[in-house]
Amino acid sequence: MVKSNTVIYGTDQILMNADRLICNDLKNKTKNKKAKKIYDDIEAKSKAYFADFLKDPSKPMYLMTEEFEKQLQELKTLRLSQEEIEIINDLQLTAKIYKEQNHHLRIQLMKNNLMKVYPEWHNKKNLFKYGAIHVSKGESFFKIYDIGNLVNNISDSEFKNSLHIMIVGKSGMQGSPFKGFPANAVDENSDNLKFLKPLFSVVTSEDWHCFDLRQLRDAKEQGKVEVKDITLSRVIDGYDYVIIIPKVTAANFPKTE
Repeated sequence: MVKSNTVIYGTDQILMNADRLICNDLKNKTKNKKAKKIYDDIEAKSKAYFADFLKDPSKPMYLMTEEFEKQLQELKTLRLSQEEIEIINDLQLTAKIYKEQNHHLRIQLMKNNLMKVYPEWHNKKNLFKYGAIHVSKGESFFKIYDIGNLVNNISDSEFKNSLHIMIVGKSGMQGSPFKGFPANAVDENSDNLKFLKPLFSVVTSEDWHCFDLRQLRDAKEQGKVEVKDITLSRVIDGYDYVIIIPKVTAANFPKTE
């Protein structure tokens, strides 16, 4: 996509350990000497806290600490550029999402960020790539109306259709988000996946399987099929296709010198 000059937008909150990268950039841009020192201090402490986290995941990253919040508050008392103010506000909101584990606030932010650039993707062919829980046409697995619902409603208001696809692995290994941490096994009987058992049971070979849910959805709406599991019902209502990969392999971090 990069090589073909596709325009890419990100809508999520700031990554928990990206504060030092952001502050590294800001310290080189700011015109305020005191702010420069604070950015430099955040960068150094964030790096140290992350190194401790990798050794002991029970320890917090710097973004989760009260000291980090105090430094952001101090920055807001200084004379800064508009870009700096906006980024500091984004960091504060990110910390709030992580500390409170506030999923609703996170989805609000994602939808808000998406709509900020709406004129740029309006009336164009767009691919929205999120975790499957975010792209249902209707209510998500977490009982909230997410990105998929927003896109579906926008398409519907323009007399168009959006296509919603879930891609899921039945078995294999899932990579870790942190270098040095072990990969995790995919368990089709876990709480995250067991509702897909009626589909998983059909997958008995190494071939990828694509299930067209549109006919099943019609049969469900006509009372020809009864679906007792509410999460599976949300899948049938919210997705047009489910693609099941029988065995997935864990992504690896690139080797560095």
